[in-house]
Amino acid sequence: MPLFYFHHQECGDLSADKVGHACPDLQAAELHAFTVARQIMAREILEHGELCLGCAIDVHDDQDRFLLSVPFRRAVVVTNA
Repeated sequence: MPLFYFHHQECGDLSADKVGHACPDLQAAELHAFTVARQIMAREILEHGELCLGCAIDVHDDQDRFLLSVPFRRAVVVTNA
């Protein structure tokens, strides 16, 4: 199974994923990126009471080639804002 890396882009800073995660294909990797984004957002809300929708999860392959980006603003639906 291919290994994908899920790097966190935050206000111009990059937190590189050094471990990676095996996914069957790019579509599954994109779904995993949404999960990672939501986990980070939940942690930020719980720990700091803040949420930056300008962040993103960038997915790279095992050769460190950029494949896609999942902006945090696409990972949640805001209602009654």
